[in-house]
Amino acid sequence: MEFLFEMTQAQRRVVLVVSAVSVLALGYGNQVVEAALQVSSEVLFLAPIAVIAWLYPRRFSLLFASYAAVVATASHVVMNSSSPAKTTAEFVIQAGAFLSAAVIVNLLAAVMRTQTHRARVDALTETVNTARFHEFVHRELARAKRYDHPVTVAFIDLDNFKRVNDSFGHLVGDEALRSLAALMSQHVRSTDIVGRLGGDEFGVLMPETGEDAARVVLDRLRTRIDEHAAEKRWPISASIGAATMAGACCDATSEEVVRRADAAMYRVKSANKNGVLIEAFD
Repeated sequence: MEFLFEMTQAQRRVVLVVSAVSVLALGYGNQVVEAALQVSSEVLFLAPIAVIAWLYPRRFSLLFASYAAVVATASHVVMNSSSPAKTTAEFVIQAGAFLSAAVIVNLLAAVMRTQTHRARVDALTETVNTARFHEFVHRELARAKRYDHPVTVAFIDLDNFKRVNDSFGHLVGDEALRSLAALMSQHVRSTDIVGRLGGDEFGVLMPETGEDAARVVLDRLRTRIDEHAAEKRWPISASIGAATMAGACCDATSEEVVRRADAAMYRVKSANKNGVLIEAFD
């Protein structure tokens, strides 16, 4: 069910409608289902309830479970002409079972969502971690090759970061990493992805971006890092290397592209630091 976490709002609405209709269908065909499958139809109600509890917040999933309990009870009343007392008892039992199932699945979804987040995101900076960044690069390289679009990957090293830890302590160093990572995320485009690749090293994936467009983004980013560090009185600047791949002609792996960007960054660092170097590859 992990794929459900990545559904769009439109897809979730479709699932909600299908689940609601499924509950009605189960209620309508209650007697037929029990006769054909030799199983209580109430068990089948748990499937749509579980899906909604996995996808939606607890209050909404409890509301949906209550709706399913009403439908299930109503179908029994229609079939068996139960007395009010028996109907009430059936509803209480159904609601208790369905609400309990919704709560359990909702709790499991919350745990799974937390674990998935931790597996994909750097705990300190809340940018994507190295493994997830490479997944995005791999996916974008395949898409760029298919549609013959360029793609640029940048490697950012924070110059003199060790001096922050040595002079101000590791707590300030952590604060610097968090704030600069947030700054990077704010000053790239909405389609770009920032990831932490090492201690003070970050990557930026820029889909459908050639050398000229990448330079505009990376120059702006370097300037903002300078300005923010100066405001905080941190002796930090940014050495940025980038590799632009030509799209259909590119057969490089994500590791190779990041390595090329890393090599370009080291050339900046070996010169005067605090600069941007972009290299294009066919």
